[in-house]
Formats: sequence, structure tokens, C-alpha cells
Amino acid sequence: MARTKKRTRTRPARKRARARKKKLKRAPKRKTVKQNKAIAPPSPRGKDRARSAVPKREKILDVDQTLDKTPMKIYLQQIEKIPLLTPEEEISLSKSVMTGGEEGVRAREQMIRSNLRLVISIVKRYANLGLPFSDMVEEGNIGLMRAVDKFNYRKGYRFSTYASWWIKQAIMRALSNQGKTIRVPVYMYDTISKWRKIRDALVQKLSRFPSTKEIADAMKLSIEKVKEIERIGSQPGSLNAPVSLEGTAEMLDVIADESAASPMERVEDLFEGERIDQLLNYVDERERQVLILRFGLKGGEPKTLEETAKHFDVTRERIRQIEFGAIKKIRDMLKLKEEKKEDYVR
Repeated sequence: MARTKKRTRTRPARKRARARKKKLKRAPKRKTVKQNKAIAPPSPRGKDRARSAVPKREKILDVDQTLDKTPMKIYLQQIEKIPLLTPEEEISLSKSVMTGGEEGVRAREQMIRSNLRLVISIVKRYANLGLPFSDMVEEGNIGLMRAVDKFNYRKGYRFSTYASWWIKQAIMRALSNQGKTIRVPVYMYDTISKWRKIRDALVQKLSRFPSTKEIADAMKLSIEKVKEIERIGSQPGSLNAPVSLEGTAEMLDVIADESAASPMERVEDLFEGERIDQLLNYVDERERQVLILRFGLKGGEPKTLEETAKHFDVTRERIRQIEFGAIKKIRDMLKLKEEKKEDYVR
């Protein structure tokens, strides 16, 4: 009986111990499952597919992070991970580039990769000047490659100082050639960039758009010079720009053509044309043609007596007589119509 009591007394303790062990074993597994679910949810085909996804956790995480990002954002994230060069590394790689060969090619590629962030920092200064950001990055990278080929470490300055000039030149040249329909001098882009920065800073400070005089005082330039910068720096609107976010109408569709006749003028011209046709019915065919040529009817240009005479192969005097006779006929017919109207009213 003593043994039985002893066993009865220890059984609950053993159960509690087993339960604690089970909890300890299960805790890390549950945590791992939650992490895996957040990274790659198991497919409905079964648990085997979910298990196979666990070793590829890092790859799946990278894909999920980049699905909703543009190529430029992905590019910026990638170049941020590339370490910068120390002055000693720049000299060593520059020597290899100057030596040439396969080692020189590898050194050139490393110098370019390590300075891609420099291009981005310079491109940001020339944003919103008429050329897409990605296009300016491409042009800046071309300038960077040129700088790597031309760099001479014996001069004693850092590569970034030397490369900045080449990158700026490449970007400004692209802006001048491609950025605007109206070309802007290359030397003006730095001034325009400075003008925009000062203007934006004054907008934030004053809580309103600054006047030309305020911008001129901040830039320490004359008002006439600032007006010239504003004229060059302002981007012309596109005729193909949408009128609103809704619909497909463009600015070109809503701008009036001043040279075109208005609807009212077209109606008046139509009635005038019909009246002229009625009047020309009072004369014969030859008289009608003479009047059309002499007075520029039917949308033509008025002809002189000499030009009309050459057209009919007669003398100028004969054309004058035909014209006078045709006009007299029309006047007589109109006068007769007026008299008939008066008789009808009486």
C-alpha cells in the first residue's frame, strides 16, 4: 500500500513535468512556423511544398521586397551596398587601369562600381530641368567612365573631385541637347539650379511665392538677370499635356485657332454664298465667270482687268464692258423685285 500511495502521489508531478517539456519543445517550432508563414505562405498543394520553401527564405524575402519597386529604386538599393574606395585603393586601381590588360579591365570596373553613388548625388542637383532622372543617371555614368579612363593619380587629388567635373559636363551636355525644345546654354544650368533652390527656400520661409526682387537680393544679382534666368528656366508647357486626370482631352484640343472662322462666321459665309449664287443666276455664263474672276467670288482672289482679259483672250476694254453690263443686269433685277414687293404690300 505504501508503494501505491507513493506512485499516486508522484503521477501528477510527472504529468506536469512532461507538459512543461512539451511546451519547451514546441515553443521554438511555433516561432519558426510564424516566421516562415510571413516570408512564404505554404501553397495549398501540401505541407511538403511549405517545407521546401523554408531553406529559400532569404531569396523569397528579396523577391517580395522588390515586386512593387521600380527599376530605378532597385538600382539605387543595389549601389548603396557597394563599398567606397579609400585613397590607397584609388591609387592602386588607377595604376592597374593605366597598366592595362585583364587586371586593368577589372580595376576599371571596380572604380566605376564604387563611384556610382557619386553620379546619383550630382544628378539630384539637376532634377526637373527637362530630362528624366534615369536618362541623366545614364549620361552621368558615361561621364564617370570617361573620368576613370582619364584619371591620373600622380596629380595628388581624389578621384571623386576629378570625376565630378566629367559627370557634370556629361549631364549638362545631355540637358542642353535633349532636355528642351529651345536649347539652353550649358553654363546656365548651374545658375538655373541655384535659382530654383533659392526660390523654393524662400517659398518655405515666406509661405508665399517670392517676388523677382526678393530672389535677386538672395542671389545677389540684378533684377534683369533674374528675369532672364526665370525666362530660360521655366519649362514650356506641352500641347499634348492632358487637360485633366479624367478623360483623354489634350491642351491642343481646347486651344482656339484664331485663324479659323467661328461657327457664326461660317453660317454668315454660307448665306452670303447662297445669295451670290442667286444674283449670278440673273446673268449669262460668260458674265458670271467674269464677275467671279474680277471680284474673287467662290473663295478666289480678285483678278485685274488685264488678268481677266488674258483668261478669256480678249481686250481689257471688252472685259470692262462685260462687267458693267452684268452688274447693270443684277441691279435692274433687284430694283424690279423691290417694286413688286411694294405693289404687293399696297
